[in-house]
Amino acid sequence: MKKKLKTHLRELPAPAPEFKKNEIKDIRQNILEMTQVEFAQTLNVSVQTVRSWEQGGRKPEQASNRLLQIIQQSPEVLKSLKTA
Repeated sequence: MKKKLKTHLRELPAPAPEFKKNEIKDIRQNILEMTQVEFAQTLNVSVQTVRSWEQGGRKPEQASNRLLQIIQQSPEVLKSLKTA
């Protein structure tokens, strides 16, 4: 018995861009108006990670880049998160 398989063509987003240190700081300060501590808690990363990104010591991983892209394009998405 043969079965016909259904296939679906899907359009997937391009890989997330790599954010530079000044872009990350801009998202935090100008778009979200957050301190490094607030930003770190929101992203569930350490304050040291945020500092390192903003100083250029480290670059965000791919998942973090996607999250930064979403925040940059639609900062209102963070309003849906409940505060602790």
